[in-house]
Amino acid sequence: MAPRVEEARRHWEDRAELRARAEEAAKPKQPPEGVLLVSRDGELVLEVASALEGLHTLRATPPVMGPFKEALEPPPLLLLVDTVGIDGEERHRLRGLLEAQPPGCPILVLGRGGDPEAWRPLVTELKAHLYITWNLAQVSFFRRLVQGLILRHGRRQAAAL
Repeated sequence: MAPRVEEARRHWEDRAELRARAEEAAKPKQPPEGVLLVSRDGELVLEVASALEGLHTLRATPPVMGPFKEALEPPPLLLLVDTVGIDGEERHRLRGLLEAQPPGCPILVLGRGGDPEAWRPLVTELKAHLYITWNLAQVSFFRRLVQGLILRHGRRQAAAL
């Protein structure tokens, strides 16, 4: 008798968990907003935030799956990826991480340190839309580039609907 009671209780808990997941999935999705920076460098976060001058809200996350998935709510209008500290293993992890990104979200790779030509394979692997060398002296160009990418991809998504 006790095994049947235990099994019935386990089935009840499984159904309750499935129901909770289904309710979560049925919630309306939030519209895209802001820019998400994937970087471990806190100083870069401050530099990018000052470069955007409040044009879009900036959120930052390290290249780690848990925090990255949390940072995707609400989905970003643009994803910025920092190249500092990305070696072979980190590159593989980053590629897997970005598979969780919202479809249609443009990616802009910010190259910092090292040879810019060395980052071309990363840009190709990430299916990034653009790669620029981060230069704090060119903030107005960066701001226009961010705004242009967001507007262009926003129009594409609207036209696809």
